[in-house]
Amino acid sequence: MFERITVPFTENLKKIGVDASWRLVDPSQYERRVKSFDFDVATQRYSLRLTPGIEMRSFWGSEAAKTDGSFNLLAYLTPRSTPLSIKLSQPSHGPSLSRRRDP
Repeated sequence: MFERITVPFTENLKKIGVDASWRLVDPSQYERRVKSFDFDVATQRYSLRLTPGIEMRSFWGSEAAKTDGSFNLLAYLTPRSTPLSIKLSQPSHGPSLSRRRDP
């Protein structure tokens, strides 16, 4: 499905000296590996709302980084990630983040 992206990416990594390879796995193995964070590189497409909401905690919060099957595929865990995801998910920030600002 993502060969058009992964093959050129792998070739470019080889050009800069990285011993890279890729392999196609069946959907059930891919899902199991992604849910348990057992991968080096994975492709994922996210569809998010125009204004950030409570889902920010699922994508970037520290609890999601520790939870198998979460959307935080990077297992991104820093002291700042959770407060930022909470701040972004608060309703008072939604309109101000999406409002167009005139120069």
